[in-house]
Amino acid sequence: MAPAGHLQPANALLAVGANVARIGGLIAAGAVVVLVGPGWALVGAAVIYAAAATFARRIGSTPRPGREGGTSVVSELREGWVEFSSREWLWVVVAQFALLILAWQGAHTVLGPVVAEAELGGAGARSAILTGEAVGMLVGVVIALRIRPRRPILLGVLLTSLTALPYLLLGVGAPLPLIVLGGFVMGLGMDTFTVLWQTTMQREVPPEALSRVASYDAFGSMLFGPVGVLLAGPAAVHLGTQRALLGCAALILLSSLLALLSRDVRTLRAPERVTPVPEGEFTSPVDPVV
Repeated sequence: MAPAGHLQPANALLAVGANVARIGGLIAAGAVVVLVGPGWALVGAAVIYAAAATFARRIGSTPRPGREGGTSVVSELREGWVEFSSREWLWVVVAQFALLILAWQGAHTVLGPVVAEAELGGAGARSAILTGEAVGMLVGVVIALRIRPRRPILLGVLLTSLTALPYLLLGVGAPLPLIVLGGFVMGLGMDTFTVLWQTTMQREVPPEALSRVASYDAFGSMLFGPVGVLLAGPAAVHLGTQRALLGCAALILLSSLLALLSRDVRTLRAPERVTPVPEGEFTSPVDPVV
């Protein structure tokens, strides 16, 4: 657990490991699908998930900071909601992500693969796009190791608008190398945002409320994701796949612009100096959704 002044580098280093694994998985997935078929690729993925679940079971729980004894679920939900709703920058960005994830899920899981299969060469092209995204994520966290923006949420929201780029390129029929580059830019923007977001939450939210606030963050951000998947098919049928992708890109950009209307989002500043935190009171990094 890092001291407060090292939160951002610690969050970035955690993301580096995850992204290295993601890159390896994407490259391996494309190769396995091409060599032995998607069925065996899914079997292999299931085995890996089972192994991960076995390791996860060994992770113990940690006591909630600042609270002795048990509390009811309702009271903890209420306390978390008070902390969540009292910070405009927080709930505005979560609302932004509710729209962004709606568009992203439809484009990323339904519409993008359809275009990759029909026009770009199938699984190999899809794997190349995802690998470009994962490499961008890795570069993004390396950038996050170095930068110290005075207005981290403003910069983060601007970076999330880059999520629209690969779907815009898919929608206009761009060549595969350009779409891979768009995926790279999207990954770079999203993981830089993620590190800035995690660090800001850990710095601004009291330790005893952090897990509850992170839960509201995750729930709100993912709330409309299944709706995006549900609407993507009908949108492709009635509008055409490429027009539907352009609509997703437009919604992602609109969500970012709406978030920037919030004064708190534009003006929240990182502290000039980080106050030392007594030993034993540091908070564990959270992994909110982006």
